[in-house]
Amino acid sequence: MQNPKISIVVPTYGRTELLKDLISSVRTSTPQDNYEFVVVASDLPEADKIKWLSQQGDVKLILTGQRKKWELRKQSLYYFTNLGIKKAKNEWVFVVNDDMFFDQNWYKEFEMLVSNPTSSNVGMIIVATHIGSTSLGARVATIGKTKKDDGWKDLYLSDLSIIKKEVLEEIGYFDENLKWYGSGADNSLAVEFLTNKETLVAEKIIVNHLIAKENRNSLTEDAFTDFHYISDKWNVWCEKNGYQYVCDFLIDPYTLKNKFKHDLIKRVRILQHHVKSLLFG
Repeated sequence: MQNPKISIVVPTYGRTELLKDLISSVRTSTPQDNYEFVVVASDLPEADKIKWLSQQGDVKLILTGQRKKWELRKQSLYYFTNLGIKKAKNEWVFVVNDDMFFDQNWYKEFEMLVSNPTSSNVGMIIVATHIGSTSLGARVATIGKTKKDDGWKDLYLSDLSIIKKEVLEEIGYFDENLKWYGSGADNSLAVEFLTNKETLVAEKIIVNHLIAKENRNSLTEDAFTDFHYISDKWNVWCEKNGYQYVCDFLIDPYTLKNKFKHDLIKRVRILQHHVKSLLFG
């Protein structure tokens, strides 16, 4: 497939300069007619960032979930992600964070990959990025194994992946029961078990993740809740359908004591956020 068309979906709040850098990195590395941005923003309509985005011809802007600095996200991150995906017009969809920027060769590598006849059944392309820490370098992580019909296969973390829109529709988009953690494991399992499409690892496609310091996503979410939800979901599904998977989510066992502990940690974070907002604006 020559000149594959891709929709770059960016849920965003704040981070104006980082988002501008992201957009610039795509513009300087990608043929103009082969991409669109779908930006789902929760910033206030009068914000300079929104005024700037409104003037960009390659940006499809969706305003929803507006909130002030002291307010928390009103829905799951994946509610906003799915809004963007559903408005995407191109065959391939790439969901990215607003604190990322694209390697100059990313599109050339993407085009070469999907133009190869051996890639005709690929539905998800997992690309290299920084997972957890920029010091570890851009990479693709193996997180377990799956067994469907043809033996055990490696299971990869798909936090950053280019997915066909028809595949996203088939798996039911991102799971909005997740608040923030775990979509990379959940989508990898969904594509493997719910579709007949292949997953391909593309370590030469690199998107740099700056991992912005404010850590805004950790206020109302916790890995304990999200990963136990994924584990329960796929354990039940595999038992019903006769498939298997192995994945260590590296979380505390589910007990009332652990649930209380993680709920308390979350409530303390939220309280600290509101106190900080009250004192410093």
